[in-house]
Amino acid sequence: MNIVVTSPDGNFYSLEVSSDLELENLLALVSVESGKPTEHIQLSLNGIPLLDKKKTLTEYNVKDGDMMLMTTTSSRPPSSQPRAPSQPSQQTGNMGSLFGGTGINWGAINVPGQGASPVARPPPVDECEKLRLELLGDPYQLSILKERDPQFAAAIDNKDQFKKVFNERQELIRKRKREEELLLSGNPMDPEYQKKIYEMLQGKQIEENLSTAMEEHPESFGQVIMLYIDCEVNGHKVKAFVDSGAQMTLISAACAERVSVSRLIDKRFQGVAKGVGTQKILGRVHLLPLKIGNDHFPCTFSVLEHQPMDMLLGLDMLKRHQCVIDLKENCLKIGTTSTTAAFLSEKDIPKSTEESDQQPSGSSQGSSAAGGPTATVTDENVSKLVDMGFTPEQSRKALGLCGNNVDLAASLLFEKGGQV
Repeated sequence: MNIVVTSPDGNFYSLEVSSDLELENLLALVSVESGKPTEHIQLSLNGIPLLDKKKTLTEYNVKDGDMMLMTTTSSRPPSSQPRAPSQPSQQTGNMGSLFGGTGINWGAINVPGQGASPVARPPPVDECEKLRLELLGDPYQLSILKERDPQFAAAIDNKDQFKKVFNERQELIRKRKREEELLLSGNPMDPEYQKKIYEMLQGKQIEENLSTAMEEHPESFGQVIMLYIDCEVNGHKVKAFVDSGAQMTLISAACAERVSVSRLIDKRFQGVAKGVGTQKILGRVHLLPLKIGNDHFPCTFSVLEHQPMDMLLGLDMLKRHQCVIDLKENCLKIGTTSTTAAFLSEKDIPKSTEESDQQPSGSSQGSSAAGGPTATVTDENVSKLVDMGFTPEQSRKALGLCGNNVDLAASLLFEKGGQV
């Protein structure tokens, strides 16, 4: 919301703030705008002074478009004893007679340039703290920061932690600049020099491409919710993952035990499922009724030993029953019976499945991920990222994705807040 702060000298300050902003943070924003120390600023709303600095603007009933009055208190402490009158000089005595002997003590008046005490100026504002306060007062920019840099946004409520992260970013920028300057001073005919120049230019192009994507296509950085439906197996409710890229319909060994069909596993059909890595196939259940809605569908299940998802409906089942994945209507349409099963919302998806890094064997997701960077991650580069504040696990994963390039890995970690 927008509020206006006015001062007795006629200055106006228009501020975009959040309704849950505390008074002490608002005072800091006003201090930055007006250049007056925070401890000397007093705000009033409708003639009522706002005294409790821990209360939010909502608790003070501040609304969009409200105007506040800013008054300042004197920075000079009051004297406990009355000031003794100065002895007027001959000149001031003459001035008093010129004005009809008004009794004004002209000697007690400080004339500019004649021994007047200097005006106290507010201390310089810390740029890091100024940035933090501006973000706290701008909900829109803060929401963008939370989306693009969760690590930076998480530290915004803690002044010391925010300054630490801010300094780390500044140091990384300075380090890159020093490396570029050192690189540009090398021998242009050296093949190693040319290789480093190529890597530097490539890194800049990647950064530009990333910035453009974040500006024009930010939804690509969000997490896609996978497609699950509710179904029943042998009278037990199961959440099944719909995957048209998987060749077979799968069930985990744990789920098979839970729905009491382990006795039907034919171990003569043991084997290995290949996708991202490999998993052991314990056997096969040749025929099992799968209930979706009010209809039952005969299905064949391959049983995997370590499968993160309870059940996966593969292409064999989807083609057999003429299924259509309708993303516009957000449902699975089964052509053979005209049954419709709505896809589950994010809150209904099993948490253990969301948090698992494994992908089901034989799925198209796994195949697409198999072509990533294969450069060897060195301990030296891991140590460099750990020194920047990331964990060894985060560092190794980022380096693996970026071909062991420290700069690209650091940029990725900072952009994703350490979550890669």
